[in-house]
Amino acid sequence: MFFYRWKKKIIIRREEDFFICFDPMALEFYEINEEGACILFLISEKQKYETIIDILQDWFEMEKREVKEYVDQFIESLPIKALILANLIELGVPNKCLIA
Repeated sequence: MFFYRWKKKIIIRREEDFFICFDPMALEFYEINEEGACILFLISEKQKYETIIDILQDWFEMEKREVKEYVDQFIESLPIKALILANLIELGVPNKCLIA
């Protein structure tokens, strides 16, 4: 379990083979997989976009292009993206991922 604290507080907790994101302000739950939890963890640690790609490439032993596509797709479809949008911009996430 870890907390995402920048502008908003989001709780992320492991539940067997998936993770739950909980937004305590909106009282909403979202299910994400392990890779998504890793991405949110790195974002919560204020890692820049390119650093996130490099770290995930090492962790999951994937090609850089594949990791980049996965991260972009994850961010594009993230239900809580609006809550952390300012943070994503600050970390250098490409604009194409930020458009709702």
